[in-house]
Amino acid sequence: MARTNDARESSKGEARNYSWEPFNENNTAAMKHGGRSPRQLRPIAENLTSELIDVSPWLGSPLFRSAIDAWAWAEASCVLFRQWFTEGGLWTEDGELRAGLDMWDRYEKRAATLRDKIGLDPSAWTRLVASMAGIGPEGADALDQMLATGRELLAQRDAKALDDGVAE
Repeated sequence: MARTNDARESSKGEARNYSWEPFNENNTAAMKHGGRSPRQLRPIAENLTSELIDVSPWLGSPLFRSAIDAWAWAEASCVLFRQWFTEGGLWTEDGELRAGLDMWDRYEKRAATLRDKIGLDPSAWTRLVASMAGIGPEGADALDQMLATGRELLAQRDAKALDDGVAE
């Protein structure tokens, strides 16, 4: 049965004579974790991209732009979810799992998949270098940078092994 205006009016009770200030344009009053908020994600993703390209310059190649952007945004979501659950815990006061854990898990899986695709772990990096061997001229600079970095990493590993061997 539909309520009439009279029923609605009578259920309101007396006015309390207060009001709230209108929300500002960039308010975050309703935000929980920010894991899906472009306003929260963008600066984190940009910082992650910058840090990644500093340590892996070949990933700055236009060939990798979309993959790096996708990874950075997924990783930024993980950062915000991790912060949210670290500060508030995984459980509610009622002993229930907190809302958002499934979403965080999906972002973590996506970020892990993207890390693998762009070579951010040793085995993925090796596969990526091997797959780039067939890339044409547009990828040659990126491949050269990757190979130079690979040679540097191998030299560091060999130097450490030599140091470790001498110390024994």
